[in-house]
Amino acid sequence: MQPTGRTVRIVRLVATVLVAAAVLGGCSSSDDAAPTSNGGLTQSEFSVRVRTTSVGKVLVDRSGRTLYVYTPDGTGAPRCTDSCAGAWPPVAAEKDLPAGKGVTAKVGQVKGESGDPQLTVAGQPVYRFGGDVAPGDVRGQGQGGVWFVLDPTGAPVR
Repeated sequence: MQPTGRTVRIVRLVATVLVAAAVLGGCSSSDDAAPTSNGGLTQSEFSVRVRTTSVGKVLVDRSGRTLYVYTPDGTGAPRCTDSCAGAWPPVAAEKDLPAGKGVTAKVGQVKGESGDPQLTVAGQPVYRFGGDVAPGDVRGQGQGGVWFVLDPTGAPVR
C-alpha cells in the first residue's frame, strides 16, 4: 500500500515530535489504582486501566502506556497501517485480561491488518504513540487533529 500525502505528513509530524520529546524530557503522572492488587490481580494483569495524566484521567495499557484512537478508524477496521503503524503501533488484544477499576468502556478486539487481534475500546481500534517515552506520557494527544487519548468511558479527549 502506497502512503498517501496525509500519511506522509503524519509521519513527518511524528518525527518532529520524537525529536522534541528527546530534547524536552518527560512529565510525571500517576496510576489511579493501587500498585499492589485488585481482587487478586496485579495491575499488570489488566488489559486496560485508568491513569491520571496532564490531560486528566485517560486509558492506558497494562504497562501504563497511553492508548490513542485514530478518528478515521471510527468503529471499523484499523486504517493506520504500514508507515503509520510504525509511528503509531497497534495494541495487541490480550485475551482474557479484564479492564481495570474505573474503566467503564467496553474492551474488545478487531482483526488487525496483520491478521492478529487488535485491542478495541468502545469499538474503536487503539494504538500507542512512538513519541511517548514513559508511562503516562500523552505527547500524541491531538496530533494531526486525528489522534486522541481516551477517557475512562472510551470517548476521545479533544
